[in-house]
Amino acid sequence: MKKLLALALFLLTVVPLARAADPKAEAEARAKILAPFLDDETFAVVHLEVNPRNVDALVSRLTAIFKVNSAVLVPGKQLLNQWIADFNKAGGKDIYFLFNLEDVPLNPPFALVPLSADADAQALAGLLRQKPLAFEVTRPIHQVLFAGSKAQAQRLDNFTPMPRPEVAKALAAAGPGAAQFLLLPPASARRVIEEIMPTFPSEIGGGSTTILTRGVRWAALSYQTEPKLMLRLIIQSQDAESAQQFKQLVEDVLDFVGTKTPVQQWLPNFGQTAEKLTPEVHGDRLTLTVDEQTLS
Repeated sequence: MKKLLALALFLLTVVPLARAADPKAEAEARAKILAPFLDDETFAVVHLEVNPRNVDALVSRLTAIFKVNSAVLVPGKQLLNQWIADFNKAGGKDIYFLFNLEDVPLNPPFALVPLSADADAQALAGLLRQKPLAFEVTRPIHQVLFAGSKAQAQRLDNFTPMPRPEVAKALAAAGPGAAQFLLLPPASARRVIEEIMPTFPSEIGGGSTTILTRGVRWAALSYQTEPKLMLRLIIQSQDAESAQQFKQLVEDVLDFVGTKTPVQQWLPNFGQTAEKLTPEVHGDRLTLTVDEQTLS
């Protein structure tokens, strides 16, 4: 649990500033890096461009939005800034985290750091083995530096990758220059959901769970802090009808949450917020943009 919390904090604070690039070409290049490590059990991918300039911007915005005393965050921010500076000095620019069903619930995701010609693999390995990430094992493979648990390293010895064409599509949809959080529901997970829970509870409208399994083929969340804090979510559905049905499910869930007494007591304006958190349908996709005004 401590490792997962440390990873969550790390993900929130090293997100990159936007950079100009060809979205399709950049997405294809990133997908090519990931391809040797993907199989049908991979359910999520996170990509970050590690950049020290972003930490101050994020802390400033979060303290303003959530009314947090910035002095409390100074020690952690300084340590993280130093780690990022050392990472960049060793030639590290990007880091990927891959989530696999085989690792649940014992292991956190494993990490991949692309190795450029001038990268110091030994220095990068040392950084990945220390806090905040503290991976057990590091080793170069397929022109990247792998970091993970002993079990994950052993699994790679006999690993057979499988094509996941949706990864490139999700990366392209998330857009260039932003941190990308990809949800990639495996076919096996969709089948399990449909078999174990064929229908939703009546409190959220009932109906077949295929509304979920067909409504979310993949999802991409992009995150940026400059010029302002913004989250953008793109959900790919099976078709336009599935997208409309999934939007209705989201509305039903938010309506149900809004009826709960604790929510009404602590979030009296939840109804207005719920409207802002409802995605819009564009063909077979749903999109949602959340900025500082939405969070305030």
